[in-house]
Amino acid sequence: MSKGESLNITHSNIYIEMPSSRRIRMDRKGQFIVIGAIVIAAFMFALVLTMSQMSVQRQVFIPEPVDEVVLAVASDFERCFQVALASASKTYCATMDKSEAALKGEEVIKAWSMALSEAYKGVRNGHRLER
Repeated sequence: MSKGESLNITHSNIYIEMPSSRRIRMDRKGQFIVIGAIVIAAFMFALVLTMSQMSVQRQVFIPEPVDEVVLAVASDFERCFQVALASASKTYCATMDKSEAALKGEEVIKAWSMALSEAYKGVRNGHRLER
């Protein structure tokens, strides 16, 4: 600087403002928005997790045509009836007792009935239930 020059410094209007109570309330609104967004995101993640678990654990149905099941049961019953009749006839010829022969035939049909219920236990409305 030379001798004749002066340093011109002007006062600037710089001041530090203390936060007012109104400004603090506005900042809290932003906090509530952020917290709300976090809660919504947590809910969405829980929902996605629940839906994925349901899809993994759902039961799989393998469809079987009803006609095939009915025909299979009918042909099995015919064979069972033939065996029961043969067994009852053999018992009647050996003992000449109608009630004992009838009991022998009923035993064969009851055994077939139990086997049938075990064989088709998982079939509901034409669909086989697999786990």
